Amino acid sequence: MFRKILLSSLFCFTLGHLFAQDPIIMTINGEDVSLSEFEYIWNKNNSNQTADSTSLDEYIDMFVTFKLKVAAGKEAGLDTMESFKNELAGYRAQLTPQYLKDDQMEKALQEEAYQLMQTYVDASHILLPVKDDEKAVYQQAMEIRQAILNGASFEEMAKEHSADNSRNQGGYLGNTLSSRYIYPFAKAAVQLKDGEISMPVRTQFGYHLIKLHGKKQAYGQYLSGHILKAANASATEDAKAKAKEEIFDIYRELQAGRSFEEMANGYRNDDRYVVGKDGKYPLLRGGSLPIEYEDAVFALKDGEYSRPFQTAYGWHIVKRYETLAFPAIEEVQQEINQMIQRDERREMPFKSFSEKLKKDYHYQLDEHALQLLIITLSERKNLDASSMRVLSKFPIIASFDNNELTAVKFVEFLQKNEAAKQDLNKAWADFVHESLIAYEDSQLESKYPAFGLLMKEYHDGMLLFEISNANVWNKASTDTLGLEKYFKKHKKDFRWEEPRFKGVVVGCHEESMVKEVKKLANSLPIDSIAPVLKRTYNNDSTSNVRVDKGTWFRGGSNPMVNKVVFNTGDWNPNGHYPYFFYVGEIQKQPKSADDVRGKATAQYQDYLEAEWIADLKEKYPVVINQEVVKLLK
Repeated sequence: MFRKILLSSLFCFTLGHLFAQDPIIMTINGEDVSLSEFEYIWNKNNSNQTADSTSLDEYIDMFVTFKLKVAAGKEAGLDTMESFKNELAGYRAQLTPQYLKDDQMEKALQEEAYQLMQTYVDASHILLPVKDDEKAVYQQAMEIRQAILNGASFEEMAKEHSADNSRNQGGYLGNTLSSRYIYPFAKAAVQLKDGEISMPVRTQFGYHLIKLHGKKQAYGQYLSGHILKAANASATEDAKAKAKEEIFDIYRELQAGRSFEEMANGYRNDDRYVVGKDGKYPLLRGGSLPIEYEDAVFALKDGEYSRPFQTAYGWHIVKRYETLAFPAIEEVQQEINQMIQRDERREMPFKSFSEKLKKDYHYQLDEHALQLLIITLSERKNLDASSMRVLSKFPIIASFDNNELTAVKFVEFLQKNEAAKQDLNKAWADFVHESLIAYEDSQLESKYPAFGLLMKEYHDGMLLFEISNANVWNKASTDTLGLEKYFKKHKKDFRWEEPRFKGVVVGCHEESMVKEVKKLANSLPIDSIAPVLKRTYNNDSTSNVRVDKGTWFRGGSNPMVNKVVFNTGDWNPNGHYPYFFYVGEIQKQPKSADDVRGKATAQYQDYLEAEWIADLKEKYPVVINQEVVKLLK
């Protein structure tokens, strides 16, 4: 059905010159249908066929029927209902983002993220948090940077000024994949040269000065195992010494011929995650474990194990099993997309696109009027009626493609975005961006004919579903009198080749209870037999009866019914319920629509639809432009 439209992909077809010169192929109830719309629907529904005269004429008839039903839906006002408009808007919202972003920017961000995933940075930093006066903090960062350039120790300046815990190590952060850092920090770090000090880098935490000690390409994928004697930074010196002594004892045993896998599975391995797995980790990627661990792995050959070495977790012996290349970007695309969606990169393709729209739509800004507006808004914390009258007299702040951005519109934007009032310059930029994107969004149907056709398909498909449901599908299911009347008039269409049993088959655990159970069953309506018998004779621990309710043909797939009711077949009762009887009726032919409800309802639907289509053809005028049809033949 049309409601089951797949939104996950856009169509791919060629309309050629028809968008530029688009004749009318038909007019239905006064509404024109363009050749491009007809050809679009034809191509989607007949992608594997060529348009010969016969198939085209048949499809035109189907298309006219479709459009007649759509006309009926419009006349019924179904597309004016809020539920309809909201559902259509939901479909549209899933499609529009790809038209409202800078694809080149998005691709560049993905490629950059892929490089960040493969680059280790060995770095230190000084963090200066921003509380109130951002300019003062930036100036302080610049002064610290200049002092370092003049010879001051970066480490000492970090201990004195940095607000980060790393100040205790002179600001040292370690040798880490750059993608593990927040985006502005990572981007700045990988662009530095060894020993270089960055300009102040603004992140959500404040301003950073970054010193790069070195960077290198991350390793590829690797399959490894290890034996660990744990002793992290908080361990005592005695504990660290003991861990070192024990790992070298294990190493000597390996040298003497003990199996690495046997030792890795033993109680002396402190990494309980790999115990019982021959010490093995799953296949990992560069950056998954400490750099010292990965250095050791890639210094080995397959099947070799290392000498003991130390990381922040303790002492290790590692064994290399296999190495592979770093995954291609396509293999980690989902991870890259998730990474981008978590930070400011998510909005960057859209912001870049709005900058392009400024050029396309000849965006003009009155800088003087904008600064005057920002000063006025800064001074007027409460915008009462008097303030709004003042703002209404402001000159136009900016314009693009016959759109005017006024002081009043900006205030309305601020009233919907209270947090934006904290930074009016940024708020104005966001307001302009939102205004440009909203305007472009409103132009998509006319700017991109293919998008317009897809949205029309959604609109008409939804109308078709709703009006068909009201006039055919739902009616056929609920109009019991009409269904019964149709059945009686067309009884010959529903004749059975074999008689049918309609009722229940009851199995009893003991022969002595059959008479009593049968008497009770015969006193009940068919629909009540199963629940009453089960409630009367069964409980949580005992089951004395089973009841099968349904309709079955003689010689059908139920051997029990064939034997008990029709006395055919070789089925023999056994097990817990060896004594059977039935209650119900054997019918040679159906007596009512209920006896053949599925088939009768389907045929009644076809009847209702045929009657409805005939009425629509009488009601709505249809004009086919045969000259345009010839263009397709």
